[in-house]
Parts: sequence; C-alpha cells; structure tokens
Amino acid sequence: MSVNIDDLRIFLAVCKTRSITQAAVACNTSSSTVSRRVKALEKDLGIKLIQKYGSAIRITPDGATFKSTAKQIVNKLEFSIEQLSCKRSRLKGVIKLGISHTFARHLCTHVIPRIIEDQPEIDIQIITINPALTYTMGDFDILITPMEIQDQSLIARKLVTLKRYFVASKQYLAANGGSPKNPYQLRNYTGIDNASSRHHGVEANCSWTTEDGKDGHCQVICRMSVDSFDLAATLTEQGAGISLLPAGSIRLLSPDKCSVLFNGTAYNEQTVYIAYRDKEYITERLRYTISELFNFIDDMPELRRLTEEEIQNYCL
Repeated sequence: MSVNIDDLRIFLAVCKTRSITQAAVACNTSSSTVSRRVKALEKDLGIKLIQKYGSAIRITPDGATFKSTAKQIVNKLEFSIEQLSCKRSRLKGVIKLGISHTFARHLCTHVIPRIIEDQPEIDIQIITINPALTYTMGDFDILITPMEIQDQSLIARKLVTLKRYFVASKQYLAANGGSPKNPYQLRNYTGIDNASSRHHGVEANCSWTTEDGKDGHCQVICRMSVDSFDLAATLTEQGAGISLLPAGSIRLLSPDKCSVLFNGTAYNEQTVYIAYRDKEYITERLRYTISELFNFIDDMPELRRLTEEEIQNYCL
C-alpha cells in the first residue's frame, strides 16, 4: 500500500473545513479533485474516512483516528523540508519566545548560541513566565509550557517528557527521621509545591510511577509554593522539604548535600509542549526556530532523565 502525501493534505483540509468546496479552495484545486482524492485515500487504507450529508461533511470514527496520524506524517515531512530550506537561506526578523525559567536556562546554554551562529540576523527575545499562566499564546511567537494548551486555534505538539525525581537534602532527612522507605511514607514529610507542574494546586495529592509500571499517590503537606524548578531545587538544598525535580535542576545540587529518594525508581513524568499559531501564520524564521528546538531535544537525551551513574552519585 502506498499513500500519496497530497491526499493526506487534502483529507486534512476536509477535516478542518468540513466542506469539499472549502477544502478545494484551501488546496488550490477543484471540488471534484478533492472528492476523487479522498476516495482514493479511502481505497488505499481500506476504511471510510468521511460521510456526506448534502453539502455537510462528517468525519467517521476511523477518519478521526487517522486524522492524527496524517497530521503527524505531513508535519514531519514539512518540517524536514523546511529545515533543509532554512539551512540554505539567511533569515531575518524577531522571534518572541515565552518559556519557563528552567527551560530558558537550557535554551540559553544549548540552543540560542547555535541559532545566533547559524542565523545571525534573527533577533530572539526570551520572556520567562509563570507556567501556570501559559494556557494562552499572548504576544509570543512560540510558547513552551508544561500546561496543556486550551486554545484550539493553536498548534500544540509534545516537545519532551521529563522524569521528575523525589529529592531532599540530607540535612532535612536527618532532622525528620531519615529517608522514606517507600513513596507512601512521603505523607510523613513536608513537600514543596511547584507551579511549574501541570498538577499545581493539587501537588499535595502526590502521584508517582515506578520502574516496574506501578502507580501510586498519597497526601503530602505543602507549606511552600514556587513557580520554578530551579527555585524548588534551591529550597530543597536549604532543607525546606521534599520536591519533585527534573534532571536539569537536580544537577544544580551538590551530591554531598542532597539525595534522590528511592534510588530514582519512583518518579513523576511531566510533558512539556510547544505551541504556535496555525501554519498559515508561520514565517520561515519561525519554522527554522521550531525545527532547532526539536533538534535540541533529540540531541540531549540527558535532559529527559538522570543517568544510572548520576542517580547512584546522589544516593550515596
């Protein structure tokens, strides 16, 4: 079975407009061509994608499921082509990035210097923001947030999923009866709530996943709240309580002062999203910047988790 990429684009246009006529306009073709190409795609896949009711269009359950796959295929191809194109051209203009403090630190260390060297005429403005306020785009060109985007007019894609480990200072543990033996004993300790988490406000209902695939949760008293993983890391090292921290923030801590609890086998996963406006508003410099952000994630597996050696270093 071979699927024509243009057929996928046409099908996505039909999904978006719910109209054969409007999809034809969007794809710069005729209504008969749209109908013919959708039928050809249905034949190739062996499923029914749309149902016609007069001039109205309904996407079938199979069509709705395939829509997600089609979008991923088209987006991946377009970004690959755009990346190659951008590498051959000189780009100009301003890019405004809205991002949490912790992730901004990683970008300024690893991504921004590369973009400046490769495209020196792009002006980058980085605005650090409270993640709890990142449900909408605001005045940004690109938004990087741990919150699920509610604005349906935006394109939101998963950028990375981070492991967050339970961390405490050795001073705090010594003053509070030693390390918990299992995650359920966290209820006997004080936690640090974090607005950088999509669970902000319910962090006291602490949840975790273990390496063997088991989930759990318990109530934890949180007397302090912050809006940055790095702030949480600083307070953790000062003995304010137990916090959930990603690998990048843990590496700021001294292994002599802090411990990763449960040997890193219990953790909480947090997804970080990248959001931007519909592709009709995307400039070449924006495509290039988005591409570089995904390259950055692919090139840095250590951003996602601690290595076994690092975990052991913090567990001594």
